[in-house]
Amino acid sequence: MTKLSALYVDLDNTLLGANASIMHDGEGRITNLPFRAIELCHRAEVEVVLMSGRRRAQVNEGARLLGCSAYIFEAGAAVIYPNDEDWLTAPYRPGERSVFEQIGATGAPEFLLDRYGPDAFEYHDPWHVDRDVSHLFRGDIDALEATALLEEHGFEHLRLVDNGAIHPIERGWRAFHLVPKGVSKGRAVVRHRQARGYAADACIAVGDSREDLTAAEAVGTFWLVANALDRDPLLVGALPPNARVAEAGNGPGVYEAVMTELAERK
Repeated sequence: MTKLSALYVDLDNTLLGANASIMHDGEGRITNLPFRAIELCHRAEVEVVLMSGRRRAQVNEGARLLGCSAYIFEAGAAVIYPNDEDWLTAPYRPGERSVFEQIGATGAPEFLLDRYGPDAFEYHDPWHVDRDVSHLFRGDIDALEATALLEEHGFEHLRLVDNGAIHPIERGWRAFHLVPKGVSKGRAVVRHRQARGYAADACIAVGDSREDLTAAEAVGTFWLVANALDRDPLLVGALPPNARVAEAGNGPGVYEAVMTELAERK
């Protein structure tokens, strides 16, 4: 098998455990396996790329702490390198107004809030502020249905992304990002991989959400951490042929994926 070149890994509910802690698994037990997964990659000269729905400042700091030279933020809105930025937000571009502000000016956020109502859909307070691109919500709706409604009512340049269960689980609600239609974690992974010259089969991705699954087409193997199926059993039917499901959840599941891939590729 091809030597492993890159690991693309989600943060919340994947590398991070309870209360978004890298020091704990999904049940709140202390573990060092997330760190060991990153250490194994660094020792094997495998590039680690964080791909998160979090805003830029948060992912930037996480990447710095973990020794990552590039990262993907706000569900694939941009790939950030040490000396370059690749924005995937067309037809919107950051300028005098941020992409977040430009999306707000379309009226699409208010349309969705009015359409579904506060019992099913609301801003993901307090994490919805200080963002560059995506409007962040939480709720219990169908993202594909919402995207179809957006297109039907003239917001054809936007889509709603399902980025997985929120922690702690509230009424079974999930996190949603309103983003430009071309934005996805999968597309961002392709951009980074091509910029680095990595072959698809030399890369793996690990995640927990339906949006993370968009990275499957961009890599040789996509790993789903076990807790993803606990929170969304219907994901089983959405798994592509190159997907594998870890026996462990959260950070220990990431470690399992890295260990397995490195061992199989010797």
